[in-house]
This record gives sequence, structure tokens and C-alpha cells, in this order.
Amino acid sequence: MRHRLGALALLPLLACVEVTAPGAPDITIEQTGGSGTGTCECDATALGERVFRFTRLEIDEPEALASTLNSMWAGELAGNSLNVLFHVLEAEAGTGVAFESIRLAAGPGWHSPTTTAPLTDEEIDSYCLLPDMEVEIEMEPYHGYQCVFKSAQSTSLLFHLGPQTEPMVCSPLLDAPNTTPIKDLKVRFGFNEDCTAIEDGFLDGCILEAEAQRICMCLIAGTCPTPEAPETPFDPDDLSGYCGDACGGGWISFGSIIKSFGLRQSCVDADGRQGFRLQAFFDAEDVGARFNPVASADCSE
Repeated sequence: MRHRLGALALLPLLACVEVTAPGAPDITIEQTGGSGTGTCECDATALGERVFRFTRLEIDEPEALASTLNSMWAGELAGNSLNVLFHVLEAEAGTGVAFESIRLAAGPGWHSPTTTAPLTDEEIDSYCLLPDMEVEIEMEPYHGYQCVFKSAQSTSLLFHLGPQTEPMVCSPLLDAPNTTPIKDLKVRFGFNEDCTAIEDGFLDGCILEAEAQRICMCLIAGTCPTPEAPETPFDPDDLSGYCGDACGGGWISFGSIIKSFGLRQSCVDADGRQGFRLQAFFDAEDVGARFNPVASADCSE
């Protein structure tokens, strides 16, 4: 079975690399209000019922590839081929700040109808988180701004492109199969005035080199078979033939692409594992009543 592989399937991977020497920088996010004046008037109870879907994901690093990558990402987001959801689970009202804390579930999502063809927002019946792929993130006030927040601790996030039945990235041996894991992730965002949208969010994370070697992409868009369990045993440490053995003909290793660009490791996670750095800005909008709280592959449960 063949499937459509949008240009974005390659982009989260290529967009995470930077030509710098390995290191473990202490990242400080620039102190700006982000969302306009950084102020809002929002009810904590109402916020706790909202689910925000990314509507913009704009690469900041690597700068050399940003223009090309971002023009492609815009189409994948507009067509609902890429879905990243922030589900607010709880918000605690604050004094001097809009909220003392915000707890949310973050992860890749999909939609109903389940077609892989591009859909406009008006054509979407519902969104849901994909099962077993979400993480909880605790947010706290950012540098005293009334309505800008940052992750209290480093966290993680999974990118999953396309439906679970026809993934656009093949990575069967990762803990979360067919995903692109972002580790050691720092998040910052602000709300608009009534907290119905997230504005000027910022992501800073790391794709581990060991995982990048086992993330496979389609060499020619639309020509690769849907990833399935290999019919015969293969050596997972044989990186030269890994993608063909694990995913089928036409799939190539992200690690091989990195080498072809001459790019090197540019981040280190909390356990000292080297990887490739991702920095991006994002916006997100409340999907309203279209959110299905039951995580499933097709949003039908």
C-alpha cells in the first residue's frame, strides 16, 4: 500500500540540525512579552476546557534552511497533515499574573475524517490526541509577565505526521514507533487577551543522534510502502541497510541525510547523549467543541 508523503515528513528532521560543535549550552530565552503586551483577562475554569492546535510552526534554527522549510510547513499545517495539540488540563488563577500554573497534555493528534488528503479547518469534524503519545507539561509564569508562561522543567514532545495507519515517517524501533522525538524540550508561550489563542510560542529541543539514525524518510515522496513489521529478521545495528530492512524500499536514514550535509551534533540532553538542535516559533488556536477527549487513531471512539 502506498501513501502520500508530504514535504513536511522530512522537515522536522532537517530543521533540527545546526553546524556547530557539540555542547550543552545553558539556554536562556530572550525576555520579551511574546504575545503583544503579555497581558490577558481569562477565567481559569474556562481555560481548563480548551485545546489548542498549532497553526504556525516556524523554524528559527538552522537559519540557512529556515526560508525553504517554513514555506513548506505552512502548507502542511493549513492542510491538517501536521497536528500538534496542547490540551489544558488545569489552570490555577494567580495574583499579579493570570495563572500561577498551567498543566497541559501535549502531543501529536489526528482528525476525523481520517483521509490523508489535505483538509481545511471547515472540513474537520473533530481532533484528538493519538493514543500513548502525549506528555504532561507544567507551565509557570515567565519573568514576571502577567500572561506569558514557560515550562517548569525540560520535557519532551513527539511529532507524528499523518494518521497512525499511514505514517509519513518510519521509525519502528523507537519507543514511540514512527515518530520524531524531541528531547530536552523547553517551551514558552503567551496568550491573546481572552486566552482563545496562543501567540509567539517558542520551542527549543534536541533530536538524539542515536534516534536520528533510526528515523527513516521516503526518498521520493509518495513512492514508499506503508511501514509494516519486517517479515524477516534484520540487524538493527547495521545502519547502512537499516531503513530498507525495517521500512521497505525507498526509505532512507535521517542520519545519512545529516552526513550528506556535513552537519554535526549541536546539543546534549540531560543524560549526556548528543543530538541535533531544534528551535522554532509557533502559534496555536482553540479548536473549541471539536476536540474528542478520547485518544484514538481516528478520533472515532
